[in-house]
Amino acid sequence: MNALPKVDHWAVMIGQVYIEVGGTNKRHPNTRIRMAQTAMRDEKGIDGAAKGLGRCFEEIVGVNDVSAAAIFQFCQDYVRKTPRYKFHSTNCQKFAIELIKFATRNRHSRLPPVCGSTVYTYATRPSAHAREGEGKASVGRCEARGAYVGVQADGPEASFSVKNGAVLDAKAGSAGLQVLNAQVEVGLQLRTGIAMRNGSVELNLLGFGIKLGRNFGVSTPFLWVDTE
Repeated sequence: MNALPKVDHWAVMIGQVYIEVGGTNKRHPNTRIRMAQTAMRDEKGIDGAAKGLGRCFEEIVGVNDVSAAAIFQFCQDYVRKTPRYKFHSTNCQKFAIELIKFATRNRHSRLPPVCGSTVYTYATRPSAHAREGEGKASVGRCEARGAYVGVQADGPEASFSVKNGAVLDAKAGSAGLQVLNAQVEVGLQLRTGIAMRNGSVELNLLGFGIKLGRNFGVSTPFLWVDTE
């Protein structure tokens, strides 16, 4: 299961299909929500011309554990309960988070950062998944995000990735504070490796590291700061 993070629009990919909230735009922010399923990302502009992908990033966040019929019913129920699109509440990011929680039965990894206006809370159960050259096992995580400030806590976790580099990460646990797109965490971690991820180059050795590019971050084994 993939999520598209840190762009204007979020979608959830289950299998080969993206599931998303469609039928909205910034000129008409209170339009009725409708569901859309597409085999590829190819958004249309106001004049109907294809805009292309733009800045498009994918991140694996978990494994689907429900049937296609259950997902279809979830989408129908979501539209019935939240018929109107609102940038600060029932937006595409809110839908994606709710679908991920449902489809993974709350066994998902850390979700991508959301825009400052999105409000949400979640707590995950122990989980593990591996796919396409990366994997992760986690005891659990809880997070609460307001309009501009968020807090989170993570239990022990371990992960690896050999996509666009090689990174091995082990964390004994952490607690963090997020303000806008800046995040500070304290805990114990021993990330090691080099990789290109989501438009940034990451260099790490036994917990000491730096991230440069689209995002900036510095880390030590006990404290790390990121601008995701």
